[in-house]
Amino acid sequence: MKVILESKIGSIEATSEDSNYPVVNLLDDHPKKKYMVGSNDDTYTEIKIGTAGATGGLGLVNIIADRASIYIENPNGIVWQDTSITWDNVDWEEYPDSLKKEIIFSKTQEYNTLWVEFHEFQSSVDIIIKLYLDNVYDDKKISAGVVKVGVIREIKDIIYPVNISLIDYSYEKMLANGSIYYKKRDIVQKIRGSVLVDYNTYIDFMFSLAKKYGKIPAMWNIEEQEGCDNLILYGRLSILPQTNIQNIKIRTIDFELTEVL
Repeated sequence: MKVILESKIGSIEATSEDSNYPVVNLLDDHPKKKYMVGSNDDTYTEIKIGTAGATGGLGLVNIIADRASIYIENPNGIVWQDTSITWDNVDWEEYPDSLKKEIIFSKTQEYNTLWVEFHEFQSSVDIIIKLYLDNVYDDKKISAGVVKVGVIREIKDIIYPVNISLIDYSYEKMLANGSIYYKKRDIVQKIRGSVLVDYNTYIDFMFSLAKKYGKIPAMWNIEEQEGCDNLILYGRLSILPQTNIQNIKIRTIDFELTEVL
C-alpha cells in the first residue's frame, strides 16, 4: 500500500483548457472542481507541472481520456551552460536506469486513474502529463479531477483479503403510500483492510500519518496481489486506524478508506 500525503506542486499549466474549468482546478482538493480542455475537438492535451520540493510519484484521478503518457524534464534542476546539452543525452553513471518510470493507467466504467512512480528527485523538476482521446465525441471532453505529486510513502505487508464496498450518498425517503422516493447522488468506494507491520512502521503509520493528517484526503494506491489491477483511490481515512499487538515486534493495523469524489 502506497500513499502521497503532501503535494509538492509549484506551478501548473496546460496547452488547452476551458475558461470555466481551468487546469488550476486540478490543485483543488474537491475532484468535482475539475479541469477540462477547451473544445470537444481537442483529442490531446499536455499538462505541465513544476514541482517545488522532493518528489517520487504522481496520482491523477477522475480522468476522461483513453491514454496517458508521462515525461520528466530537467531532473535535479540542472541548467547547462552549453544549451546543446540536455539531461537525457549525457552519459550518467546511474541514469537513465534510475529514471525508469512505472506507469499504471487504470480504466473503469466512469473515470480512469493514473499512478506514476519515478526516481525520487530532491530538487525541482518539470513533469509533463499527456492525455489523449482516440476519437472526437459530441458529449465527451478530456478532463480530470485532482492531481497530487510528491514523495511516495509505502506501508508494506497488506493482509488479504481486502474488503471493498460501496457507500450510497443518495437521498431516499419512504412516502406515505409505501413507495420510495430516491434521488441518486454520489456512490463511492469504501476499502477496509489490515497491514502487518513492525514497531517502526507502526509508529510511522499511527503518528506520522494518521495522527498528523487525520481525515485529510490523500492519493492512495492499494496494491492488489500479483496478476490483479492496482486500486488507485483519492480518499481519506474514514475512521482512524486501530492497532492489535501480536507480540513485542509485530502489530496489526486496521484501516478504512473512503473515496472522495
